[in-house]
Amino acid sequence: MALLLDTHVILWLELDPQKIPSITRKEIAVSPLFVSIVSIWELAIKMRAGKLNLAERSLQDFINSFLVEYHCQLLNAELDDTYLTQKLPLIHRDPFDRILIAQSINNRYHLVSADRVFAAYPVKTIW
Repeated sequence: MALLLDTHVILWLELDPQKIPSITRKEIAVSPLFVSIVSIWELAIKMRAGKLNLAERSLQDFINSFLVEYHCQLLNAELDDTYLTQKLPLIHRDPFDRILIAQSINNRYHLVSADRVFAAYPVKTIW
């Protein structure tokens, strides 16, 4: 089963892994992992707005190191993903989360997230 990591999971794995349940960390350790380009964009916005500090590391260094350390593949957003966001119910209005949900559905990936709102969508989540 392939896993798509929510943006906060990327941060927590690297900066505060104890926030992630041990069962989830075990699943992450044995599954193919994907990081969406959308999550990287979200991190860039948070850094620019002063809401995220990566301890003197550039976003590029942080992401490159993370992708190598966790053997992740980068997942691009596709047109079908954006089209699907239009059809999703407006339960969750965060555009970054909505595209992650769409990517998970379209690629049949499980979404790793602590966000309980995802359960209201037709996406399999792990936490």
